[in-house]
Amino acid sequence: SDGEAPGNGRICPISFKKLFTPDTKPAIGECCKVAEYLSDVLPLDEIYTKVDAPPRAKHGLPTYLSNRGESRLENINGQQAHMANTNMRESLADVLTLVGCARYNVRVREKLWFNKLTPKKKANFPAWLRGVPAF
Repeated sequence: SDGEAPGNGRICPISFKKLFTPDTKPAIGECCKVAEYLSDVLPLDEIYTKVDAPPRAKHGLPTYLSNRGESRLENINGQQAHMANTNMRESLADVLTLVGCARYNVRVREKLWFNKLTPKKKANFPAWLRGVPAF
């Protein structure tokens, strides 16, 4: 605001750095003007795929899978930090990261394949094997 410290002088309690600069308020105002005209490219009924509850489930509630690729891609980025973050030589860390990515991709493919099955075929799979690759 005019005549006041940026962001009312708010400071991060951990780093003691200013959270806002004098340019923050006008930048957010411009973003809000532009965001008003944004719309989603997918219609609401195509954003998620409904997965019915298994026949033996007591709750009977369906789950929903996102049809967007970004969420899966962003998820693997969060897991990569744990795949080879143990202070080892670079070549071994690269191999572990690639193995972790490959296993993650196989699990995702298996889960998508399983969700396309009919409820009758799903009922034949034990619960502890769902989402586990068949190799």
